[in-house]
Parts: sequence; C-alpha cells; structure tokens
Amino acid sequence: MEKSLRQEGEERELLLLHPRAFRSSLSAGRELPEEPDSLKNPFQIDRSRILLSRAFRRLKLKGRLPLLSPSERCHSRLSSVWECWDLLRTLCGSLRLNDSLAEAILFSRPLGHPPFGSAGESALSRLHSEGFPLQEQSLRVVEKLENQGLGLNLTKEVRDGIRVIPKRGPFPFTPRHKPSTLECQAVLWVEVFSPLGEELEELFRSGLLKSEDLPVESLAALGADPETRRRRFLISLIQETRKNEYSYLSLEPSLADEVFILRDGVERALRENPLIQEETAKEERILEELFHLFLKNPEPYVDPFPPEERFETRIIDSLAALSDPAALSLFRRLSLPVSWNSV
Repeated sequence: MEKSLRQEGEERELLLLHPRAFRSSLSAGRELPEEPDSLKNPFQIDRSRILLSRAFRRLKLKGRLPLLSPSERCHSRLSSVWECWDLLRTLCGSLRLNDSLAEAILFSRPLGHPPFGSAGESALSRLHSEGFPLQEQSLRVVEKLENQGLGLNLTKEVRDGIRVIPKRGPFPFTPRHKPSTLECQAVLWVEVFSPLGEELEELFRSGLLKSEDLPVESLAALGADPETRRRRFLISLIQETRKNEYSYLSLEPSLADEVFILRDGVERALRENPLIQEETAKEERILEELFHLFLKNPEPYVDPFPPEERFETRIIDSLAALSDPAALSLFRRLSLPVSWNSV
C-alpha cells in the first residue's frame, strides 16, 4: 500500500530529529478520537487549528506593553508571539526538536490573555471568586470556548504544554518537575527571554524605562542591544543543552541568573512607575465596570457557552476574549451618554 504524505513525514522525523525529541507518531491522541490525516501529522493539525482560531487573531489587538495605544503599539500579544517563534525556530533547528509540536504549544499558550495586559489579569483575578489563572484560561479557550463551545480537540501533548506554569529561578521549570517534552521546555525558555529583546528597546524608546532603572551589571552581561542579547541567549542554551546530553534545556548558570535578574528589574521598574500605576488603575476600572454591567444586562454580551458553567465564569470568559479597542469601545457605549461618545 502506498504511504501517505503524513507517514512519509513521520519517517523523516525518525531520521532527522534528535533521539530525545518527541515524535509525532507517538502522540497520545485527542479526547475525541479522529481519523489520521493523510497530509498532516497531529501537531501540524493542532497548529493550523490554533492559527485559524478567533482567539489567536484577537492577539493582534491585545496589549503587551503599558501606555501605548494600538496605533502606537509595536508590541501586541501577537508580535510577542512572533518574536518568540523566531527564537523557537532557531532552537528547534539547532537542537533537532519537533518544531510542529513546539509551535503548537507556543501559539496556544497566550490565547487566554485578557485585554490591557497585566492590568486585565489583575482585574479579572479580583472579580472572579476562583481567580484568573492565565494558563488555565488558555486551556479553557481551546477545550471549551473556541468553535462555538466545542473546543479545538487538541492533542494531549499540546494541552499539557499549555497547562505548564513557568517557575521563577535558574530554570523556568524545576529540573525534578520538568515538562514532559523538550519542545515545551524550549517554549518556556523563549517566553522567559522574550521581554528582554525588542520589547525592552520599545520601552526605552517610549521613555517608560531608562537603562539606569535596571540592574546595570545584568544588562551589560546580556548585551546592550537586542540582537546581542538574542545571540548570547540562543548560543548558551544550545551549547549547555548539548553539554548535558539533552537531559533538559538549560542556560549557562551565570547567564541564567542575569536573565532572571534583568527580567525582575524590568517588572519592578514598570510596577513602580507612577504614571503606569495611574493608567493601569484606569484600565482595571474599565473591566470592573463592564463586569457589573454584564451582570445586570448579559444580552448580547455574555457568550451562552458552555451552558453548564456558572454565570460569573461565562462573564469572565467574555471579558477575557475582548481586544483592547473592543473593551474600550464597549465601555464607552454602555457607560457614557450617546452625546459624549463623539467627544
């Protein structure tokens, strides 16, 4: 019998991927079994479903950096994903990992992000009695909310990759409790590093941060420009992983320390910036006001699925799905008199 294109691709994986990389043919499958595709392997199917989802397309209008409007913003959630993807492609190619699995995990992890970045997360965490665990929300999107409540029926390996919460310290995971695939570890590492690339430069250009606001030694150790920082990060991660014979993905310990110190310094400087504090409080109030408006008048703003969920949870789902401009427009329409909307 003639082999399908998918089977030919799976045979190439056996030849080309590193022995510790995850093979597509070994996938544990989906909750709802599906017939094998003749063209794509399971992870390629997952990647296509995620890229074509409404939640993924909304990322282009969800903010990543504070105080920059959509017209000014060079770094939306979507652009952050593409920067991570560029790093991830280099890692997977150099380490001979399964890029289809890694990409499917990377593209699905930010799907639960609410509007207004960290301000949105803080607001929804307070409003929901069960909190707002971001990775669990991303998992809800692919399992229960997309496709009119039917979900995307992704593979177990991709869903496990969405669920992982990065750790703080010398690894974005603990070596004793590392993710089940090297591909997921690669995703966690690029997510950790991503804010130190072009995003950091955009913060410098906007005036929201100055280099003297950050740990000077860590910035010098990583490099003064984004390209230098990226190269040092990638070379160290590749070399150290090969050195430990692919037991897990790791950076040179001293460089890993500087990465986490600099990340903490950026987050602290933004958190302590008075202007950012003032503006993020406004963004939180927008979502709080919309929450209470939805409680009083859910139609047509609250999605009817999944119908078995508590009403409060469905409101949170609907708010988290909004883009920044959509949340602002809805707030104006529901809160301001018509005459004020044109001002």
